[in-house]
Amino acid sequence: MAQLRFQLWLIWGVLLSSLVIYAGVAAVLVSGEATDPETASRLTPIFALVALGAAVTSFVLRNVMLTRPLARGALDPETPAGAQRVQTAFVLAWVFSETVGLFGFVLWFLGRDWNVFLAFLSAGAVLIALHAPLASRLRAPTTFQDLAAGRGKIG
Repeated sequence: MAQLRFQLWLIWGVLLSSLVIYAGVAAVLVSGEATDPETASRLTPIFALVALGAAVTSFVLRNVMLTRPLARGALDPETPAGAQRVQTAFVLAWVFSETVGLFGFVLWFLGRDWNVFLAFLSAGAVLIALHAPLASRLRAPTTFQDLAAGRGKIG
C-alpha cells in the first residue's frame, strides 16, 4: 500500500505541477500579441461549459471507480489488481481536472487574456487538489450506522 500511495502522490504532483508550467510558459511569452482575440472570446463560454463537464466527470469517475467499489467491499487496494484500479481511477480524475487548466492555456494563446487564463488554471488546480490521494480515500467509508453495529473502525 505504501508503494501505491507513493506512486499516486508522485503522479498527482506531476499533473498539478504541469499547471505551473503552463503559467510559466504564458509568462515567458507574454510579449507576443494575441493571435485571435475574437475567436478566444467566442470559445471562452464553450470551453467553460466543456470544462464544467470535465470537472463533473472527474468526480463521477472517482465515485464510480473508487468510492462505491470500496464501500461495497468490491475493491481491495492491497491487491495488485485493486491497486491498479485505484491508480486508474485517480489518474482519470486528475486528467479530467487538468484539462480545465489546459483549456485556459489554449484560450490564453488565442486572446492573451490573463483573467480567463488564470480562472481556468485556478479551477484546474483546485480540482486536482480536491482529488488528492488521501489515505482516507483508499479505504471503505465508515458510517455512524456501521460503527454503532460494531462494523468498521475510525482511523
